[in-house]
Amino acid sequence: MGVHSIFRKHILPFFVFSKGERNGIFFLLVLLNLVWVIPFCLPGKSISLPADELAMIDSARSAWVMDERQEASPYRVTETSDGKDAAFPGMPAKPALRKIYEPFDPNTASDETWAATGIPSRTVQTIKRYLEKGGRFRLPDDLKKIYGLSERDFLAIRPWIRIHSEGGSVENPGSRPGHVDIRQKHQGRWPVRYDLTNEPAYKRIAENSVARRRETRTLDINQADSTDWESLPGIGPTLSRRIVQFRSGLGGFTSVAQVGEVYGLPDSVFRKIAPGLRLEAAAKPVMIDINRATMEALEKHPYISRKLAGLIVAYRKNHGPFLTAEDLLAIPLVDETLLNRLGPYLYFD
Repeated sequence: MGVHSIFRKHILPFFVFSKGERNGIFFLLVLLNLVWVIPFCLPGKSISLPADELAMIDSARSAWVMDERQEASPYRVTETSDGKDAAFPGMPAKPALRKIYEPFDPNTASDETWAATGIPSRTVQTIKRYLEKGGRFRLPDDLKKIYGLSERDFLAIRPWIRIHSEGGSVENPGSRPGHVDIRQKHQGRWPVRYDLTNEPAYKRIAENSVARRRETRTLDINQADSTDWESLPGIGPTLSRRIVQFRSGLGGFTSVAQVGEVYGLPDSVFRKIAPGLRLEAAAKPVMIDINRATMEALEKHPYISRKLAGLIVAYRKNHGPFLTAEDLLAIPLVDETLLNRLGPYLYFD
């Protein structure tokens, strides 16, 4: 069998299409072209941004272009982990970040002030371009948005940042550990800074203050809403919602320990928040009339399953009403543990 016959018998049939198949292929090609062309024909949607954000984008773009040019340069300098020039081992190590000892406003800082911070000049130029384009730092953390400013450099200068607002007040980000700021100006001068040389004593005072706040703040488990629960450590929106829903299904908590039964609440979190939880002595839960409640009403309670609700209704029908809580022990699914949990919610008429 020749090559020509093999081609006609085994390969050529794959390239022979009927009229309907050719029409289908043509339709798909037209459809693909439309899908590719239509986005270019639709009008674009303009998005208006505040002047500060536009200035931040422009300054970051300029800094990015500068980085690209430096990366493309054959004379780019690289550094090792110890701060020495990898290309020139004989060069001295990179100088450490210099510290400034005077508060400054990044919106009005001079070149000498920025130089004293030890921040790379390229980053300083990015900050200046941002300010020249109408940007303004309103909070100290706004500096984090500057392209090229490392976390290390920001943390080094943050304690010294003082931003003057339009009303003349000073935005003080807080002092370093071991220092206390008096947050007011005196005759146009910067606040006085007091140094607490005994840092362990400072930490002990702060810890005692937090402990006192935790001791005095308690939460009524039957009155707290989801926002109150979220204020506790380890409790987020999902857990706070579950706590409120569980309490609603129970008809109210009868003990603090019931909070620990909420689905998904870690035992470690419950032990942490338990000292701050309290139950009003006068609080009374919603009672269940065990002798009149329907099966549907019984099974809505978190402690009563659908099967148990059916057995309770069947027992009432065959043996008459329950006289005491202990009568429920005659039902196979009820034990002492369940009866102790369910007892405070039962009403016998």
